[in-house]
Amino acid sequence: YAIAEFEKHCLNQGLKFTLVTQNVDGLHKLAGSQNIIELHGSIFRTKCTVCNDVRLNLDSPICPALKGKG
Repeated sequence: YAIAEFEKHCLNQGLKFTLVTQNVDGLHKLAGSQNIIELHGSIFRTKCTVCNDVRLNLDSPICPALKGKG
């Protein structure tokens, strides 16, 4: 939340703000940050290995084959 508040403060002052993170859990967005670069992607975006389509996937598990695997 502190980083999201700092981003708002910067934007209110007319400053640019970009959050670069290694986190993959989406918590920065949930906290309110807007301009985020996720260096390692997100656990909520999945890529089809056949057509390379990338989609948001909030299901747990992300596919039936992974049910009960952790």
